[in-house]
Amino acid sequence: MSGGRTGRPMSNRSVCWGVVLGIAVAAVACDKMSLTAPTESSITLFASRTAIPANGVAEITASVIESAGTPVHNGTVVTFTTTVGALDPVEARTEDGKATARLMALGQSGVAEVRAFSGGAAAEAIEVAVGGGAVSRIVLSASPGTVPSDGGTVTITAVLLDEHGNRLDGVPVVFTASAGELDRTAVNSGPRGEARTRLTTTEEAEVTASAGGETASVTVAVSAGPLVSVAVVGTPTEGTPATFNVTVTPGPRAIRDVVISFGDGASASLGATSGTATVSHLYEDTGTFQVTVTATDVSGQQTEVSTSVVVDSVQALNVSVTASAPSVNETTSFTATVFPGDAEVRRYEWDFGDGSTLTTTGGTTSHVYGASGPVTVTVTVLLTDGRTGVGRASIFVQP
Repeated sequence: MSGGRTGRPMSNRSVCWGVVLGIAVAAVACDKMSLTAPTESSITLFASRTAIPANGVAEITASVIESAGTPVHNGTVVTFTTTVGALDPVEARTEDGKATARLMALGQSGVAEVRAFSGGAAAEAIEVAVGGGAVSRIVLSASPGTVPSDGGTVTITAVLLDEHGNRLDGVPVVFTASAGELDRTAVNSGPRGEARTRLTTTEEAEVTASAGGETASVTVAVSAGPLVSVAVVGTPTEGTPATFNVTVTPGPRAIRDVVISFGDGASASLGATSGTATVSHLYEDTGTFQVTVTATDVSGQQTEVSTSVVVDSVQALNVSVTASAPSVNETTSFTATVFPGDAEVRRYEWDFGDGSTLTTTGGTTSHVYGASGPVTVTVTVLLTDGRTGVGRASIFVQP
């Protein structure tokens, strides 16, 4: 009795029926055994994200291949484990040789070692940074960067970033100051990966932010000259103008000139500006840029303030394709999933791998194959903003 495919080992369930044929009790017990990967199979793990915030989720996929190079039987049980967070489900069954589970951070922090095994086969562990363990860099700024000689209050902002520049929310941040008083010393980062506190001081102070083993510092100076602050409006992206609000309050003497440097080699003069001025600048590349505003009064005294701006890339478009079990002359269903989920899709262009194509406005469709064998299904997704993404799935059409 075969396992359902020519030349492949029999499943656990089939072997059990062959051994206990005619013994009803044993057959019933054997029928309940889980199907696991045959001997000498290999398991490879993939993670949709290598770093997730403290309330984030990553999709973990295990690809299970038999020694002959073919996917294991559908329904083969794969068990997942993790050292940080939780997996749902812990046991998953394969479909076209793949089993999937969700790694959930659940407010924890650290580096999760995720493993998978089935029968005698085990995958090499992969690592996913979780919560505070995902913090790779802290961008710290003070606005304004100076206080008057008789003291004042500034806002301290820490932006938490992972190794790919993604912002991390739900991570505890600890603030300390060498002088003055902080209104909060422990703050969790918000949905934009930002944690804020306020410093009140009459003397120069160095403020430090710590999170996930990373630290950053910013100095708040005391100045008798003009008061200056600069703030970026919104979240800048490459190729789109970034807007800054520059506020200048003259000191005892009038302002002669205000210059803003954008951190990428470009600068602009705002002239004898006082009050609030709005200026725009186009960043051609992503990254972190130090924006500096220098105000000079008529006596030559200068006040300089800096802030860091993180220029994000246009969010990448990811497309995944799933298919029902395909057989010749039977309807195979396909589903295309687009990330981010709020992307506005104009159309889906399907190529079913057998010469047939189709355009749809929804992410689901179906197709009937007239011949068996391996095919690659490709779907091209076009968004209303002009971006495109491509997803592929390799399937085997059964006779």
